[in-house]
Amino acid sequence: MRICQFFEVKSFVWRGFRQSKGFRQKTGRVFKQLTPHDWTTFQWEGTASFGHYLTVVTLLATFLAAELNPFYLKSLLWMEPDHPIVIGRLIGVFLCALPAVRELYEYRNRPK
Repeated sequence: MRICQFFEVKSFVWRGFRQSKGFRQKTGRVFKQLTPHDWTTFQWEGTASFGHYLTVVTLLATFLAAELNPFYLKSLLWMEPDHPIVIGRLIGVFLCALPAVRELYEYRNRPK
């Protein structure tokens, strides 16, 4: 148990799903299992300094370029908007961008 406290592991009550009484408790248990241990708050402070401003502008330009790319795929390769390749590519870019934005925030606000 000391190891779990050292690694800040979330403690659970180990009982079966069927032993929970009522729909509300079962739903709450499912949501607790699918949520992270804690939520990180982000305060970008885009106007705090010129470096922060450039970081936010660069991030927005990158997102706009990533959004513009599917339009070129649709126009140059004659792919429909609901084509599986277009949708899969957008989902892939989105899933790769999530940790990248977090890392950018950490790098910009907590330099070491």
